[in-house]
Amino acid sequence: MRAAHDRERCGATFVNLIASASIGLVASGILLMGCGGTDGSSAGALMLPGEDCSRCHSFTVAGTVFQPSGGGAPLVEVAVGGVTLTSNTAGNFYAAAPLTFPAAVEVRKGGAAVAMVSPAPHGWCNRCHDGASQARVTLP
Repeated sequence: MRAAHDRERCGATFVNLIASASIGLVASGILLMGCGGTDGSSAGALMLPGEDCSRCHSFTVAGTVFQPSGGGAPLVEVAVGGVTLTSNTAGNFYAAAPLTFPAAVEVRKGGAAVAMVSPAPHGWCNRCHDGASQARVTLP
């Protein structure tokens, strides 16, 4: 019922994106959900960088890419199981695209790339990469 809640509270938008050279290919024909706030206390695509998105949302993959300084890293490509997403200004990325896990994961920016050593067991990136039990996802 979380997905129904997300759609009711936040609205769901089907996005058919065309690749933009400045943004990168996000995905084509996937369901993205966003709620609209940016202050960290209300819902929105920029909300709560580093928190476990799957606690409230029904994304198949979601997480945050951080800069080494700790702030969110925008416009970073995150390839998960054949789908490439681009982080927003908070460093957050998410999608409800159908994916199969375990899946290979690679983070790319400016020609540099880093891949997870082992396939990701699920798409809830911030659940494991919480900065305590495992390092945050950072720029390559």
